[in-house]
Amino acid sequence: MYVPAHFDEPSREVLYELIENSALGMLITHGRSGLDANHIPFELDTSQGENGSLIPARLVHVPKENALSRSSDLFQRM
Repeated sequence: MYVPAHFDEPSREVLYELIENSALGMLITHGRSGLDANHIPFELDTSQGENGSLIPARLVHVPKENALSRSSDLFQRM
C-alpha cells in the first residue's frame, strides 16, 4: 500500500504507543447482508508475529441485537 512520506511512521514503538493509547478500532466483517463495521476495543499483543497482532479486548460487550454477535466466532456467549 502506498503511504505518502508525510504519513509514514517507521518507528514500531511509536505505532505501538499510538495503538495502546487509542485502542478503539473498527472491525469490518462481511456477512449475508454485506459489509458491516463495528467499533470495538482491541488489545495489542506484541508477542505475536513480526508486527504484533490486534485482538478483541477480553471484555467486549456486543449487544445480541447486533448482527456481529450472531455471525462471528470471535465472541463467545456466556
